[in-house]
Amino acid sequence: MIKKLLTISILSFSVFGTAQQLSNNGFENWTSGNPNNWGSFDEMLSGLGLPGTTLETQVSPGNSGTLACQLKTQTVVLIGQDLPGVINSAPITYSSQVDFGLSPYSGTPTDYTFYYKFSPVSGDTAATQVIFTKWNTGTNYRDTIAYGGDLIVGAAANFTMRSVPITWLVPGVAPDSVSMIFLSSAGFVPQVNTTLTIDDVNMVFPLGIAEPFMLNEIAVYPNPATDVVNFSTKNLTASSVDVYDFSGKLIASQVLRSEEHTSELQSLAYLVCRLLLEK
Repeated sequence: MIKKLLTISILSFSVFGTAQQLSNNGFENWTSGNPNNWGSFDEMLSGLGLPGTTLETQVSPGNSGTLACQLKTQTVVLIGQDLPGVINSAPITYSSQVDFGLSPYSGTPTDYTFYYKFSPVSGDTAATQVIFTKWNTGTNYRDTIAYGGDLIVGAAANFTMRSVPITWLVPGVAPDSVSMIFLSSAGFVPQVNTTLTIDDVNMVFPLGIAEPFMLNEIAVYPNPATDVVNFSTKNLTASSVDVYDFSGKLIASQVLRSEEHTSELQSLAYLVCRLLLEK
């Protein structure tokens, strides 16, 4: 199953949607204990000849699918240090320092969202960060053209949606690479057993930023909307529509039984619709 998520935000009857996403953003696919297309501290340590750590593991159930990614701060006995669980949207390597790699990416999102559960120890905090870069042919160096990030503070026993704004330092210029990082402990003294679970990481774009997935296979109309929104999922099977408020609270959930579906939004001034698609 390839899991795709279309997020639609409606505020004052303006509609937005998602475009280009990271690979395996729902953490449904794993190989040898690591999430496919994501680097991890476990994978980095194994590459250094220090296998056997369990800083990052798959857990079930996820927020929307079968699996999610759990990051847990642990003592790595072979190096005598407490390390956080860390994942990055590209390989993580170490020579003289930890190097968070870059994956190809050309979208220009305004925000990114994810669902998380968090169990901190002794007031520990988790964190997330995204950096977009572009190779500068004039200087032969890589420029940071956008960034975003946030601390995760306070326990969350159930999956909770978090939205993080992205600041564009060079507006109008598309990146060529991205690094998105999540870590279970963000302070100088990681607290053992602090646990962060991540699922459904999504970039958020204004509707109309093109991607074949959006333009050819999904339609959302009318735009703007008043009390009804129609979903058309050509060549895809949509299993459900979940409606959330902006705090991440689930308001309603509807099972979709055809490629055409209408969702009534009466008495809802603003909401977030999340369309789970299977292909």
